Order: sequence, then structure tokens, then C-alpha cells
Amino acid sequence: RYLTMFQFSESPSLEQLRLNHVEFNYNKMKWDNWQTPKNLFLALVGELGELASDAINNETFGITACKDDIDEDMDKENIGVTEEGSKKSEEILNELADVFSYLICFSNECWIDIADVDGDRPAQPVQIFSKVDWNEIEVSAFYRVKLDSNSTFLKDVISLFYCATKATRLIEWVEVERRLKNLAFNKQKELDGHIKELFCHIVVIASKYEYDLPRLLDEKNARVAEKYANSVGHLSKDDIVTTRYGHLPDFQLGISETPQIQFSLSRLVSNLQSDFSVWKILARMLEAHGLIAEMFQWDTTTTCFTPAKRAHLSHQLSIIVNMIMTLAQIHQINLSHEFQRKLRKTERKYPVSNCKGSAAKYDELATQSNDEVSEDMTHLDITEDYLDDMNIKDATAAVFEFVKERDWEQFHSPRNLTLELMEELGEVIEVFLQEPKSTLKSKKKVSSGEKKKEFLSCLKDELADCIIVSVRLAQVSQVDLTAAMLHYYPN
Repeated sequence: RYLTMFQFSESPSLEQLRLNHVEFNYNKMKWDNWQTPKNLFLALVGELGELASDAINNETFGITACKDDIDEDMDKENIGVTEEGSKKSEEILNELADVFSYLICFSNECWIDIADVDGDRPAQPVQIFSKVDWNEIEVSAFYRVKLDSNSTFLKDVISLFYCATKATRLIEWVEVERRLKNLAFNKQKELDGHIKELFCHIVVIASKYEYDLPRLLDEKNARVAEKYANSVGHLSKDDIVTTRYGHLPDFQLGISETPQIQFSLSRLVSNLQSDFSVWKILARMLEAHGLIAEMFQWDTTTTCFTPAKRAHLSHQLSIIVNMIMTLAQIHQINLSHEFQRKLRKTERKYPVSNCKGSAAKYDELATQSNDEVSEDMTHLDITEDYLDDMNIKDATAAVFEFVKERDWEQFHSPRNLTLELMEELGEVIEVFLQEPKSTLKSKKKVSSGEKKKEFLSCLKDELADCIIVSVRLAQVSQVDLTAAMLHYYPN
């Protein structure tokens, strides 16, 4: 349907956009030291966070994709049909252009030909994009990405973030070199597929909301060139962080004794509005995570923090943890029990003897004992010795002990943990976006009760994972998460 409604401009081509990137970032601005895959991916995630923020604040945006179906009695000024509304729509979707811009940069660094949507990664990739018409790309993208035509812009953005998380596990624990030379070919091929899927997702969303991606990205690049005319050889967001968040209180770990926050359901009082949907909660987490990613996107030496940076990180982490606790409350999940259960479950997946000093995933560890560990460990009944009122301080200590035993401190930089948190948030989103696995595998009709049981089982695991990574990121960054949450959520 969308293919008959909107057509992209023929120029500039994808290859021309790539060449413009090389000319501006390398030749003109001398920013080549910062153009590494991990930096660019974090920058892309930061823009996704801004897109999520726009989606939260503009609920009515998105109906413009179905203008022909709009009732004459509807308030057209609020849904973007008027000239003023169309301008607002373009402003919102300019964030999509930023996401796409960093995707081009990332693909250039990793030698991924995103224009060749249907092709496999060649054994000897070349640093050039295929010459393909934009509207041919659009057709291929629609075959590859199944986007719900009736979904809201908010849900489309959440789906886009989930798509991006699929590439995260391939780069999060490795200090990725240029061209990803330290990844095996099968992993390079996997990354190639995930990045192409992300590109297709962007194209489909742009087409759905009638956003002329190539033309408007070209115009936006011209404005960026003018904005950074005096920044040759210099690229840092420290001044932006200080300007935006310098007024926030600094919650440094160990500077004060604070009451502890329990994870138990009975003690949680949410101050969210009653009409705050699950999709808004997810988008709010993505927004906060994007702001954290922006802190680290160009900074590879974040062993210590300025007070402004730590204040900013404290604020955003407190938002993410509060959203996790709120999701647990909505679905009647005892987060204290689930945290302890998941940590013990993870201890069994990663026995010290097999994984000490290694950043490999449990399914990659080439040992006989670990091969016997099933990815689906829900059959394990780990119920002994649960604390009913596990608090953030206790959780932090438990995670630290788990990490220290396995000599994983060497991998736990704030940047790496930010990417790990992105992967875990993506798995939470997956629970809400997709059908339960048993439903997909079984040909028999699955009852609603069985679906709900599997949904809750998956959600419990993923929320617990998010808590584990969040408290670890706070500890590594010297953030007193308890003090921050008591400040921002006094109830």
C-alpha cells in the first residue's frame, strides 16, 4: 500500500551519501580518530533515544501515513495534515535522518554494503555501496521488514530500537577495531545481516510517514557542515553534557549513607500517570538509554567522571530502574525474587572453571560441561534462600561478587555495559513485540493461559537481567543509584 503512496527522490544515491560522509568527516573535519565502529554505534543509539523522546511527546504523530482514511471530523491540525503539522512531522523525522546518517558511517567503517539488501557479505568485501535505485531498495525493504501498517509511530520506533539491538552482542565486549578485523567471518556475516535489516527498517518507516530520506538527509548534512565549521580536529560532547545537566545533583558512590530501596512489590509506589501505557514505559527507557549512550559515544577514556557526567548518568539510570520496577508492578512480578533467581541461573550458565577471564557468551564457550547447559533454563527450580526485601545495595554487592569471581572486571567499562544494557532492553521489548516461542513452534492451538504463563516467564528473566546490568553500570561509574532514585522518585 505504501509503495503506491510515496516515492523517494532519485538522488543523492547511497554511494554519494557515503562519499559525502568520507569527504566531510575524514578530509575536511579530520575526525577519523573518532570514526570507529563502537563509537558510531553508540552515536546511532543516542539518536534512537532522541527519536523515542519525540515519539513519547507526539502521540498523535503517525496518522499522516494514512491521510486518505482520516475522518473529516478529526482534528487535522493535531495530526500533521496542515502545513504547520507537516513541518512538525518533518522535524520529528529529522531524528530518523540522524540515525540513518550514523548507519551509513558505521557501514562504511565495517565494509557493509547496505545497498545490496538481498545479497550476502562477500568473502573479500569492498568499501563501496552498490548502485541501486532508491525505490528498488524500498521494494526490497518492504519484502524484508514486516511493519504493521496500523501501528503507531511510538511502536514503530520501539521496533526500530529492537532491530538495532540484534547487532549489539557482536560488538559489546570486544574493543572493535576498524573494519571489525577481529571478528570471525561468520560473525561478520551475521553483523552484515543485522545492519541491512536495520537499514530496511529505516527505509520502511521513512516511506510509511512520507519522509524523503535521501533528499532531506542531504540537506541536513549541509546544515551539520555549517554548524561544525569551527570544530576541525575536535569532537567532544563534554561541553554539551555540562550545559544540559550541570545543574543536576551529583550522587557519587560512598559519599553519603542513604536508606535502601527494596525491590519488593508491596513497597513500590509508582508516580506515573494512570494512562501511561507499556509502550510509553518502554520508550521512556529507550530515551534514557540513548542519553547515556551519548555520554560515551566519542569518549574512550571514561575511567572517571566529571560531576556533571555522573549527575547526568545518575538521572538516566534512576529513570531506567524505575521503569523496570514499574513494569514489574504492572505484571505482578516480585523483582526481588526474580533478581536472585536469575543471578543463580546465570551462575550455572557461566561456571567459573569455564568462563574465567573470557568475554564469550555461554553458548560459545568450547567446553563439554558448558555445552550441556541449555539456553532455555526455565526448567531449573532455583528457589532456595530468597530474600523477600532485596535492596539495591545488596544487589550491587551480589553482582560485583559474581563478576569478580569470573575476572570480568576487565571487560566492564561504562561503554561496554551501556551496550549490554541496550541488548537487555531489546530483549524486554522482544517479549512485548513477539509471540511466545511455544506458540511459534507448536502447530497445536495454545491456550491464552499458556501464552500468558510463557510471556511472564520471559518477562521475569529479562527484567532481572536489566536490573543486573543497571546496578553494575552504576557501580562501575561510581553512581549511588539508591540516593539518585530517592531524589528523583521521593515516594
